[in-house]
Amino acid sequence: MTSDHYLVSVAATFASKPDIIRRWIEAAGSIRALIEEPIDALCERLSSEESPTHRQSLITIREAWNPREAEKILTWCHTHNVSVVPFDHPQFPDTLNHIPSPPLVLYVKGNVSALHSVQVGVVGAREPSDYGCAMATLMAEGLATAGVTVTSGMARGIDAAAHEGALSAGGTTVAVLGGGLARIYPTAHTTLAAKIAETG
Repeated sequence: MTSDHYLVSVAATFASKPDIIRRWIEAAGSIRALIEEPIDALCERLSSEESPTHRQSLITIREAWNPREAEKILTWCHTHNVSVVPFDHPQFPDTLNHIPSPPLVLYVKGNVSALHSVQVGVVGAREPSDYGCAMATLMAEGLATAGVTVTSGMARGIDAAAHEGALSAGGTTVAVLGGGLARIYPTAHTTLAAKIAETG
C-alpha cells in the first residue's frame, strides 16, 4: 500500500477533523507510521509519558483504515483523470496551510498548476439580479484578461457567472466543490465543469 492509500481512507473517514489528523501525522512522521508503527512505540515517541488519549486516538484512526475503500477511491480517480494532492506534496497550495482547518488531500481535475496562480475569489447569491450576474461576468472577464485566476464555487447565480466570464475571456478559473468531483452539483453545471477542467 502507498501513502496515498492510507491518506485517502483516513481523510474520507475524518473529513470534519483534518486539522487533528494532520497534527497526528506530522507528530508520527508520516501517515504510514501512524497506521503501521506499534502503538506502544508511537505513544512513547509522541509523548514523554503514557497518554490514554493518544492511545485511543490511534486506535480510532487505525480502525478507520479501510484498504478496500482506499483502493476504490484511487481507482476512481485514475479512471476519471483526477489528481490526488496530499497536504505534504509540493503541488499542495501553501496558502491552504494557513487556514484554520486545511484539508488532508485535494482531488483535482484539470490543471493542478492553476492552484498556485494569483487568484481572486468571486462568490455571491444563487438567485441574483440580472445586473448582479452581468457585473460578476464583467469583473471576471477583466480579472482573467489581466492574468488573474478567478476562483468560485460553481453554484448557481454569481458563481456560475464568474466562471463563465473568465472562460469567455480565455482565462483560467478554478471551481472549489463542496460535494466533490464524483457528483457535480448542480447537475445543470456538468458542461461548465468540463469547460473549467480544460484550463483550470
